[in-house]
Order: sequence, then C-alpha cells, then structure tokens
Amino acid sequence: MRSSFLVLPILLVAACSGDDSGGSASTTTPSPALIAEVDLTTQTDSAYAVDWSADGATLAVSAGVELILLYSDLTEISTVTPSGGAIGAAVIADGLKYATVGGVRNSTITVWDWNAETQLTLAREVETGADQFAVSWSPDERLVASLAGDRDSTIQVWEASTWNLLGEYDLPYTNSRRALNWSADSTLIYDAGEIDGEVGYFSIDAQDGTVTELGRLPLEQVVAAAVDADGSRIAVADATGMVRIFDVASGAALAEFQSVADPVDLAWNEPDGTLAILSYNTALQLWSVS
Repeated sequence: MRSSFLVLPILLVAACSGDDSGGSASTTTPSPALIAEVDLTTQTDSAYAVDWSADGATLAVSAGVELILLYSDLTEISTVTPSGGAIGAAVIADGLKYATVGGVRNSTITVWDWNAETQLTLAREVETGADQFAVSWSPDERLVASLAGDRDSTIQVWEASTWNLLGEYDLPYTNSRRALNWSADSTLIYDAGEIDGEVGYFSIDAQDGTVTELGRLPLEQVVAAAVDADGSRIAVADATGMVRIFDVASGAALAEFQSVADPVDLAWNEPDGTLAILSYNTALQLWSVS
C-alpha cells in the first residue's frame, strides 16, 4: 500500500524556474534474457555504481579511482581518472557532461566536460556541506539530485545550470541503497532505504519534498535497487545476485533471474527497458526485461 507524507525541508532556497511487495505469481511477460556482459578492469578490482544517460546511448561506471565510459553495447569509450575519484557518477544525454562524487570525506560534486579528444575537463566544483554518495541528472537536464550521507538518507536537489541548492530533505530511511534515479518527466526522484526492519522504496517530489512510499521488501532481498522511469516496476538484487522485478502498483512478482555475484548497483535504460547490473567485482551485465 502506498503512503504519502511531507518531509520538511532542512533548506529550501528557491523553486526552479520556468503494498507490501511480497508478490504473487508472475505475469506472462517474456523471460529476461542476458544480452551483453563484460568484466571491467579497475585499479582496485572493484566497482560501485552504474548510470545510463537519458537517451540510453552511454553508460558510466564508477570504480572508485576510475570512471569507465561505455556505449550501450558495453564497448568501452574511455577510462578516465577524475581528481577526487568516483564512487558515483551521472551523465547527461549527449554524453558530453558528467558529475562525480567521492563518498566518505568528500563533500564536493565535481562537474566535468567531455571533449572529442576523450578527455575530461574540469567545469565546476560544487561544495555541498556533506559527504556525497550518489548523484543523478534529471532527464530534462535542469536538475541534479545527490545523496548527502547514506546512513541517514538526505537528498539534495540542485539547479544544474547555476548549481544553486534548491532543497535539502531529511528522509526517515537509513542505509540508503544509493539508488537515485528520476522519473521520465523529471519531477520525482526514486530511492530505497531501510525502515522498520524492511527496505522501503519511495519517490520524492523534487519541488516540495513530498515523499510517497511505494512499497516494502524484506532486507535480505535488497542490496541494490532501481525503480524505472514511469514508476511502474522496481528491480532489486540480493547479495547472491538473484534479481527480482516487481510491479509497483500491485506488488506482483514479474520476473526472477540469476545475475552477477555481489551486485552493487542496478540501472534501467528507459528507451528500451534494458537493465544494467553491476557487481562489486567489476562484472557488468545487460538484461533485456520486457
């Protein structure tokens, strides 16, 4: 069952311009199919986050030290080493601008321009006042959401052209799954975190901080999660790499399949419904999920 409540903003500067999901039987949708996979090479033999551009053409994998840029077929574009590292990254649709965050003891969002010489050029450093663990660009490229601290879930909303802080919302979820992703119309931010001994997944209105809890799942099922852009499905992965997909409205189980061991992040490619699944051990898979 969905419930809505208003999270009082810690800071609100200005507005932008201009169910329990235990699930029932699967529907008759086609079974998910593995369509591509790659083992990435990183300095630490680890990886942390994966993000799709809104047009589905580019992926960015954050590997702590490196940022690995790939085409949608997992062909590598380049591996770069942004100063401050990258525990999370966001990419805009044309693949020409990135934002990276560095996690513990790093309160800066770093913005990069990407040029034809396959280099990142520093565009801006944004001081946020809190360690940053995830970052996500809205599909319309006007807003950026960031996760300020992941023990307690605090979501910041930024105006992307000026990097003015528009709102900071302290949510009643702990141990965030770092699952920041946007609705297709750029009005809602989705995430998941622990509450009352379960994992709650929710949306937050980027303008006023209103939170709608979409459902809850057992802790052991959700080490990584992603809600798709129309808010109709959530994909979750447990520690073994078993991935489950649920219908958000009904809680019905839609699919279940075995993916990478030790998953750390999931990301929906909205144009074609492909699901990217990243392992801490640097394996990356793409699954067709109709």
